[in-house]
Amino acid sequence: MIINNVSVIDKKDCTGCGVCHDVCSFQAIEFREDEEGFLYPSIDKNRCTNCGKCLKKCQINYDEDTSTQKLCYIAYNKNDVESEKSTSGGVFPLITKYVLEKKGYICGAIIRNNDIFHIISNDNNDLQLMQGSKYGQSNLKNIYNEIKDKLNRNILCLFSGTPCQVNGLKIFLGKEYDNLICVDIVCHGVPNNKLLKDDLSHYGTKYNVLSFREKTKNNGTLYRMQLKDTENNTIKKVYSTDSLYFNAFMNSVSLRESCYRCKFAKMSRVGDVTLGDSAYSKNYSQLDPSKIVSLVLINNAKGNKVWKQISCDINYFEGDFEKEIRENKQLNRPSLRPNLRDEFYKDYYEKDYVSVCSKYKKKITSVSKIKRYVKSFIPIKYKLFIKKKLRRK
Repeated sequence: MIINNVSVIDKKDCTGCGVCHDVCSFQAIEFREDEEGFLYPSIDKNRCTNCGKCLKKCQINYDEDTSTQKLCYIAYNKNDVESEKSTSGGVFPLITKYVLEKKGYICGAIIRNNDIFHIISNDNNDLQLMQGSKYGQSNLKNIYNEIKDKLNRNILCLFSGTPCQVNGLKIFLGKEYDNLICVDIVCHGVPNNKLLKDDLSHYGTKYNVLSFREKTKNNGTLYRMQLKDTENNTIKKVYSTDSLYFNAFMNSVSLRESCYRCKFAKMSRVGDVTLGDSAYSKNYSQLDPSKIVSLVLINNAKGNKVWKQISCDINYFEGDFEKEIRENKQLNRPSLRPNLRDEFYKDYYEKDYVSVCSKYKKKITSVSKIKRYVKSFIPIKYKLFIKKKLRRK
């Protein structure tokens, strides 16, 4: 018998979007961890009828529905409190506010007990959890069905996720909905939750991740995790250079295999709006260098309609799209697969933690740590001034 389900898909092409799970009427598909810790579909042969529905809805059978219409803005929220809770310029909470004012729902990723997953909510407390970057793959189990149900009841929905997740939702729905707004992020690629949890277990006590990046007065946005000690309620801060998980992510050695061949890492986008960091922000003369900003791409008429509704609450100007693409590699190609990717997970699960750290974690000298500490007291504008002076010499 010819196998007519997603088990025939090359594992390296599977993004883990979860469409096959949600589209199966016979509950024959569950996502299970592989030897590296990534979630992949597993077929229950006793339940599967070989109908082929999951295979027909798999992303590999679809060309991405992208837009080449582009408006490019460098932007930040006028409300400093809202902006402070976001990784970049605080544009996302303004889009959520627009949706909530129309009695809509927001679907986005949160992290709880070190698990990253999507929820649908119209509760402000949940929306705050959706702000900020999550450097791991979010679980979307049953989310598509929940969104479809609300859309069919004419409820406005905002979906925020990686481009493959946005594309997965569109494929699952099978048609355009005027009451659906999609926001895709500029994505570097994703490691997995198992690696995050295991790495945290070596910190000596039970920690939960509160955030992966932190905004500071003098250093802008730092790649520094904030961890909460669940026993005594204290906060521990860990720089990316001091974290094996973060090092592996930043160096692209721990990403899902499909991320290295991502077809969405390009200038044409699947979302109505694209949000990310501005990679060229320090070169805009009209921008206060102490401001942390977002790159906002308006990709179609629906995105432009949303932008017109929220732009009165945003400080913004037109960005240089070509230079943003040049500086932000994930707007023109996927993350490159390093040779060490072949060894990383095997080393991690088979060798002792100290040996793995020695091989994959950047060595930070005491002098470097002292410099980092001193720099934390110097305002950004003075750092830039010093850099310019040094370049002229």
